[in-house]
Amino acid sequence: MEGKPMPHGADWENKDKDFEFDRDNPETVSSSCKKGLRTPCFCAKIIWAFWAGLFLSFCKCFGIQIPLLFIVMNQQGGTMAVADIRLFVCCHRPAVVPKHPLLVPVQVGAALADSHFSGFLHDDAGDNISRENRSYCELTAQYWAWKNVRADCCGFFHYRRYLYPDRSAKRPYRIEGEPALPLLDKLGYAALADLISRYDLILPKGEDMRVPVREHYAQAPFHHGRDLELTERIVRERHPEMAQAMEQYLSGSICYFGNIHIMKQQAFHDYCSWLFPILREFDRRADTGNYTAQERRVDGYLAERLLGIYAVYRRDLKTLELPRVHFIGDPAERLKKQAVNLLLPPGSVRRSRIKA
Repeated sequence: MEGKPMPHGADWENKDKDFEFDRDNPETVSSSCKKGLRTPCFCAKIIWAFWAGLFLSFCKCFGIQIPLLFIVMNQQGGTMAVADIRLFVCCHRPAVVPKHPLLVPVQVGAALADSHFSGFLHDDAGDNISRENRSYCELTAQYWAWKNVRADCCGFFHYRRYLYPDRSAKRPYRIEGEPALPLLDKLGYAALADLISRYDLILPKGEDMRVPVREHYAQAPFHHGRDLELTERIVRERHPEMAQAMEQYLSGSICYFGNIHIMKQQAFHDYCSWLFPILREFDRRADTGNYTAQERRVDGYLAERLLGIYAVYRRDLKTLELPRVHFIGDPAERLKKQAVNLLLPPGSVRRSRIKA
């Protein structure tokens, strides 16, 4: 069935052993690549690391945007391989995106804009749904990448929200100032590429809303419970094998907000092949003609919950959750938000009681 997720038990662990993709078949390792990979001696590793570090330092000093390729060390065999990692930063307005080699700014809704942002990629190139950005939000960038980009790993951030590699973080997000390279260094971005290469799916750290996901959706501003109910019916019709995972997620209280994630290529293509037909069917059946501009963002709202359903179902994927960083440029507003989060930590019982 088109769009059906891979069955449980897919051998992702074995796929990671070489971490070298055949461009025509991302699930396999080409025989030529296997023959070409060798376990380097210790001296070779030291020399390679020295020159790679020198090159990166040179690029950083002179503000050079180096190609989006990262050398990662395979722990099982000690082999060297190149990972093409692209973290698309979705922007519906001109925004500052640090010139970090992992980050790729992309203008969403470009087909609806008066002009293209300079120095950005645009979601109206090639096969795209850019004109549907008012309903699909940042998903227009995900659709564009699905149809037009070939990379080993694709991720999606917002211009005001990134993931950062702190696996020990207790809270789902922290608040900082404007995004900049020194801040990304402080947040541990030097280790992010290697971390990404080790997982099939990276989600934002789940936020405990203290009520079932289904109930939270119905109560959230500009959301309508009937839209999620219709989406549930569509999932049951198209993917009955996912009914149990869907009920498990929607009955739980952990939410994954923002349509933010990082996936290896095969998982990303599988997810999009599942997600977009469901949303298309929702569009066909739903009555949203009287929705306000905020309410019309319904496809984006629903996708946040569908991502959680997909993650619960795809237990065969090697998955990690990372915290978000929210960027607030205005010092007064930033201090206010930080104070609120200190008194009422995100995901805490205190915060849920106040909001109720």
